[in-house]
Amino acid sequence: MTIVIALKTDDTVLEAKAHSVSNPQSSEYGEHLTTKQIADLVKPSNQAVSAVTAWLDGISFEVGATGDMFHLNTDVATVERLFQTRIHHVHNHLTKQNALRAEDTTIPTSVAGHIAAVFGLYGLPLPSSSLGPIEMKAGAGMPAKVTPDVIEKVYNVSGVTPSGSLKNIQAVSEFQAQYMTQSDLTTFFSKYVPGKPTADHEVYKYVGPHAKQPGSSLEAALDIQYIMGVTPGLKSEFWLWPAMSFCLDLVKWTQAILKDEQAPNVFSVSYGWQGNLTEVGCEGNDVQVVDAEFKKLAAKGISIIFASGDSGSGYTTGCRLQTNTEYVGDTVKTIHNAELFQCCGNCTTAAGCGAWNYDGATHECTLKKKSLARFRNGFDAGPPTESRLWPSWPASSPWVTAVGSTRFIDQTPGKGEQATDQFGSGSGFSTMFKAPTWQQSAIGQYFKEEPKSKLPPQGLWPRNGRATPDVAALGEGFQVVVNGHVTTVGGTSAATPTFAATISLINEARIKAGKKPLGYLNHWIYQEGNKIFRDVTVGSDRYGRGPFPLPYGFDCQKGWDPVTGWGTPDFPKMLASAMKNQ
Repeated sequence: MTIVIALKTDDTVLEAKAHSVSNPQSSEYGEHLTTKQIADLVKPSNQAVSAVTAWLDGISFEVGATGDMFHLNTDVATVERLFQTRIHHVHNHLTKQNALRAEDTTIPTSVAGHIAAVFGLYGLPLPSSSLGPIEMKAGAGMPAKVTPDVIEKVYNVSGVTPSGSLKNIQAVSEFQAQYMTQSDLTTFFSKYVPGKPTADHEVYKYVGPHAKQPGSSLEAALDIQYIMGVTPGLKSEFWLWPAMSFCLDLVKWTQAILKDEQAPNVFSVSYGWQGNLTEVGCEGNDVQVVDAEFKKLAAKGISIIFASGDSGSGYTTGCRLQTNTEYVGDTVKTIHNAELFQCCGNCTTAAGCGAWNYDGATHECTLKKKSLARFRNGFDAGPPTESRLWPSWPASSPWVTAVGSTRFIDQTPGKGEQATDQFGSGSGFSTMFKAPTWQQSAIGQYFKEEPKSKLPPQGLWPRNGRATPDVAALGEGFQVVVNGHVTTVGGTSAATPTFAATISLINEARIKAGKKPLGYLNHWIYQEGNKIFRDVTVGSDRYGRGPFPLPYGFDCQKGWDPVTGWGTPDFPKMLASAMKNQ
């Protein structure tokens, strides 16, 4: 059983440094820190280290790369004794996933005040239904086919030839047993990136426990095939953490990056949760510690690029559904041709609504004042509950770059791009993080462009939150080879390795010119905005992962918007902008 204990530290100086080395307008731009320098800036107190070390007496542990985390790999009995708890094996019969979870725990008072978070006691995997790209079936509305050649032509990706130097490595990071096979990657190159040397379609290194396995998963295949297919010749690594505890795996992953002095410059990550994080066992302290890890990686000069999610605005109602039930009393409002979740959601936002009734036969929704319930066959009903628009995390961390998704207008390459509608480009405003200073102006301008009447009800989202995505790229119609067969898929998990590949190519050019990699991207992205990205002004995020319509969300507008960010790559302009910086 793996446990990670994170100690409390003061990272104020580190945060300032992470900003200065990542801001093209700073004299320290590009002066990224080593892991040792980072460790010196976040060193926990001697008292904290002594207290935790004494508590762990007799238990084998390893101190993490930056000195503020203790890693334990031990048996269940030892964990139960240490935390004075019982550990249970839990199994989700619907998803077939397993996890180990603790009952209530106790930590000595002399130690508890020094601990920021403990990972591995309550974590859960991401539900398998939320994982991976969306497979698209042949038929009406089938998106235009996207391959590396299409991406290169649409975004004008040219002028940079990877040298294969070990100074410029990129990686995809996979979680929860999502594997790839070299044979699929080789087949993909032969079909869509032909004529390249064998080394161009071979993974340079596998990192993580059991990273190299037989059999291929759709997500992993998509990620590695497109980050490599757009950058043939650039060294690429495959990182995997399959332990089925998402927040724990995130910490183990970031710690492994910090430990690696030859870590890749760019990581593409297509995983996250667009909902209440307690549903996957991630509490508030866990999120803050993971965010602090991303801050360290920013200071180290590593670009962490996350998919923004496939559930659009992330609208959820948390409806308490009562079947074969009707509420009687005064009617507040009647809505015709409604969906069940819309009925519940409208009750949450309608003044005076105390209950809702939904007739599944006629699709009629009736909002009622609070009244008595009675049996009625075929009706669903319930009281209003809290609704929320959920952005995806970790994409909503201020220290990563979030990528949304587009498709071709009229599904025709060359006709421009709009927000995806076979699923929703994950977006929104975070309740966990305030909008950073580098983003506030862009958000303010969006509120001037978007009519107030089209914004979601204010109670569903925080107007001052960190907003996502930051940028976007094509995300429908990707041709992927999985276990020898070509499959058409879509998702922000397609857009993310595509965008990450463009950053790796820019790093290649900068390194050849004696410059440093771009590192943490968001200062540069928001300073340049539509000077280097193609604005996307068509579409919205009012689509779920189904697709199915959502009642609330945001629209694409001129400039930055919380659907497609600043838009999609204009590679020559991105390259020119990056090369003018020191």
